[in-house]
Amino acid sequence: MLFKSLKEKSNTSNPTEILAYLKEQSIQDYNGYLLFNLDHKEETFFKNLSFLADESTWTKEDLDGQVLIAQTIDNDYLFATESSVTIIPYSFNKQDSEIFDLPIWDFLIAFEENTLKTSILALN
Repeated sequence: MLFKSLKEKSNTSNPTEILAYLKEQSIQDYNGYLLFNLDHKEETFFKNLSFLADESTWTKEDLDGQVLIAQTIDNDYLFATESSVTIIPYSFNKQDSEIFDLPIWDFLIAFEENTLKTSILALN
C-alpha cells in the first residue's frame, strides 16, 4: 500500500509538507487518476472558480487555510487542512462537494483501500 508506506516515512500531517514529500519521492500521480504537484493547478482552479462564480459555488475565501492537494483526471479537486479533506467536483458546487474529517494521509489510504465513502471520486 503506497500511501500507508509514505505516511509511515513522512512524519507529517501538514498538507504543504506532504505535497513536498510526494514531489521529493517523485510521485506525480496515483494510478493516473489523482494528480499531484501539477504546475499552475491553483492558479487554474481559482481562475475557473472566479469565472463560474455564483452563490452556489465555492469562493477563494471559503477555501482560505486549505491546500490544493490533487486534481483528478475528471477535474475534481482535493483540498486539505491537517485534519480534513474537501472534495470539490468539477462543477465547483458547494452542495455537491464532500467533506471528510480525516487527515490527508488517512484519506488517501482509505481511497487506496476502496473504503472511502464518496460519490465523486472513482474508486478502483
